[in-house]
Amino acid sequence: MPLCGDGAFVKTKSQLSEGLFRVGKRLFAKVLPISDEFQAPAPEDQTCKYGRIYVYELPSVLNKELLESCRDLDPWSSRCNAVSNGGFGPRATGLDGVVPKNLAPAWYWTDMYAAEVIYHDRMLNYKCRTLNQDEATAFYIPFYVGLAVGKYLWFNYTSKDRDRHSVMMLDWVKSQPPWIRSNGSDHFIMLGRLTWDFRRLTDSDSEWGTSFIYMPLMKNVLRLSVERSEWDPLEISVPYPTAFHPRSESDILQWQNSLRVRKRTSLFSFVGATRKKIKNDFRGVLMSYCKKESESCKVVDCSITQCYDGAPAILEAFLDSDFCLQPKGDGFTRRSMFDCMLAGSIPVYFWRGSFENQYEWHLPEDALTYSVFIYHNHVRNGTSIRKILEGYSREKVRKMREKIIDFLPKFLYGRSNSNLGNFTDAFDISMDGVLRRFKHQKASRGRIRMKTKVSSSLNKQTSHNTEDEIENQKGDLGQEAFMKYRLPLRKIIVDFYNELKSITYGYASFDYEDADYQASDLVKLDILLNGQPVDAVETIVHRLKAQCVGRELVEKLKKFIDRQMFEITIQAAIESKNLYPHLQYGFSNLGIQISEFVKSTSDLSKTSILTQALKAPKSELQVLGDLVDSITGAMLIDTNLDLHKVWKVFKPLLSPIVTPDNLQFPPCRELIELCDSLGYFIKSTIH
Repeated sequence: MPLCGDGAFVKTKSQLSEGLFRVGKRLFAKVLPISDEFQAPAPEDQTCKYGRIYVYELPSVLNKELLESCRDLDPWSSRCNAVSNGGFGPRATGLDGVVPKNLAPAWYWTDMYAAEVIYHDRMLNYKCRTLNQDEATAFYIPFYVGLAVGKYLWFNYTSKDRDRHSVMMLDWVKSQPPWIRSNGSDHFIMLGRLTWDFRRLTDSDSEWGTSFIYMPLMKNVLRLSVERSEWDPLEISVPYPTAFHPRSESDILQWQNSLRVRKRTSLFSFVGATRKKIKNDFRGVLMSYCKKESESCKVVDCSITQCYDGAPAILEAFLDSDFCLQPKGDGFTRRSMFDCMLAGSIPVYFWRGSFENQYEWHLPEDALTYSVFIYHNHVRNGTSIRKILEGYSREKVRKMREKIIDFLPKFLYGRSNSNLGNFTDAFDISMDGVLRRFKHQKASRGRIRMKTKVSSSLNKQTSHNTEDEIENQKGDLGQEAFMKYRLPLRKIIVDFYNELKSITYGYASFDYEDADYQASDLVKLDILLNGQPVDAVETIVHRLKAQCVGRELVEKLKKFIDRQMFEITIQAAIESKNLYPHLQYGFSNLGIQISEFVKSTSDLSKTSILTQALKAPKSELQVLGDLVDSITGAMLIDTNLDLHKVWKVFKPLLSPIVTPDNLQFPPCRELIELCDSLGYFIKSTIH
C-alpha cells in the first residue's frame, strides 16, 4: 500500500464484537409416569423471534424536558400541539362528510416531524421490549434530536448551540455497558427530521443543521429517518406520520372499503405553495399548470389555505382525484406523498429520488405498479401532464389504486394500545426490520469468521507495502477480537471505512491515531496526452503502486476522451519513463494531412479553393477521400456492420449521385446523336 503525498501514517484498531453462537440443549419432552409416553411441549412463542429491544432511560434534558419546553422549540410558534397525544397531535376537526363518522376519532392533525415522539411512545409499550440488557438484541436511544436542534436552525445561533444536545447524549451513552461491548453497532435512533438537517460538514456558524451524524461516536449507529441518504448504508427511511391512526383492524378495513367506492371527480390534484425565493421553482410551475387545467386539476394553494397542521381541504382534494402531483419537498420526499396514498390517490413523481431507495421496508419494490413518473425537465419543456395521465385506462387506474389500498396499513401508525389484528403497521415493520438486521449481524459473524475476513481484507489492503511499513498485531480481549495495523493515512481516508463495514456487515469498527511522518519511496506519476503532460491528473504514488495506478488512469481516460480522426497517445510515466501507453483511434498521418489540406485552401481572397487544391501535392487531394473512408468505417462498426443503416445516413451527404440513369452527355455528343437519328451528318471545317 503506498503512502499518501505527505507521507503521513496512522495506527488503526478494529474492535469486533465476538458474535459467537451460543450452543445449548433444551428438553422438548417429558416422561409421563402413567402411560410411559412422551408429551411434546407447546410451540415456542414466535412473537419476538428476531429478539428484543432495550430502551435506554436517558437524562430528561434529552427528551422529556424538550416536551415540557414545547413553547420554545420553534422560533415562530408553539410546538405543544404537535408533540401532544404521544406525537399524534390534536384530534382532527372539520371532517364531517369527508371521512366516515365512526372513524373520525382515529384522525389527528399529526405533525410531519413528530416521529421521534411517536416512536418513543410506541417503544415504551412495545411487545418485544425487554428491561434486561443481557437479553436485548437491539438498543434504542430515545433522543429527540430533531426537536432539540429545531430552535437553533435559524437566526444567530452557533454550531456549538446546534450540537450541544447531541454531544450530551453521546457523552452519556458511551459509558453504558452495551455501548462499550459493541461500540454502538447494535444501537439505533429515530431522526424526526430529514437526514440533511443532521449532516453539517464544518463548524461554520453559517452552515445549516447539526453535525450529529458525522460525530465520530455515531459511525456505527443505525438511524431511522423520514428521508434517508441513499449513499448511507446505516440509514433506513420510514414513512412520514399521516393523520389516520387506526384503533383496530376494523378501522383499517372500513377505510379501505370507503376508498374503493369513492367517486372521484378530478383527474389529478396538486397541494402545495410556491416558493418565491427559489428561482424557477418547480412547485410554481405545477401551480400555474394546474390553474390553467382547472377542469382536470384540483388545486389547494397552501399560501391561502393553512396546510401545515392539517386541513380537511387537503384530504378532500386527494379523495376527489385519481392522481396527485408530488414534486420534491425540502428533500426529495414530502409528507404529502403519504397523505395522497392515504386517500387512495396515485402519486405522480418528478424526481427518481422521491421513490428510489426510499421506504424499502414499507412500500413495494416496483414503484411503477402504484405510481407515475414524469421527468421534471420534460414538464418545464411543455410536456402535458394531463395527456399522459389520460393515457392510463380506467382498468389500469383501478389496479394501481387497489395496489395502494392493499399496502396502505404498512405506512400507518397505530396507537400503543391498538390491536390491528392481521395488519402490521409502520412501527412494527420498522422494529422487525431493525431486529432482523441486528440478529443477522450477530448470527453471521462468529469470532473466527470475523477475524479471518477482516484479516484477509487488511492483508489485501496492505499487500503492496514493504515489511517495514506494516505493523500487524492480532489478539483477543475477552469478547472482542482486535487487529492493529500501521497504514498510510491515504488508505484510511479513501473508502477504507466503507470497505470494512461492507465486509463485516456493518459490525466492525476502527479507531486510528497519528503515527507521525515517515520517509517513503514516493514518485510523481505524470499522464501524457500525445506527449504533453496534463497537470490536472498528475498524482503522487508509492513506487510499487505506480504501474497499477498508471494503468488504471490510462484505461479511464481511454473511456472518457472523445473519439477523434487522428491518433491520441495516452501514457502514464514517472521520471520520463513510459509505464503504460495506449494508442487510441490511430489513422496513419491523417491529422497531418488534414492540417496541410486546410492550410493550402485557407486563403480564399486570392484564388478559388479548386485552384489552391490543384496546386497542393497529390497526397493532400486524397485527404477528403480518407475522411469519407474513415467516417464510413466508424459508422459501419458502430452499426454492427449494418450496410443499410450506413447507406441511409450517407446517401444525403453524397447527393446528388450520378448513375447511368441520370448521367448527362457532353453537348457535342448529344448533337451528334440527334443528327444521326434524323439522317443528317455533321461536316467539320477546320480553319
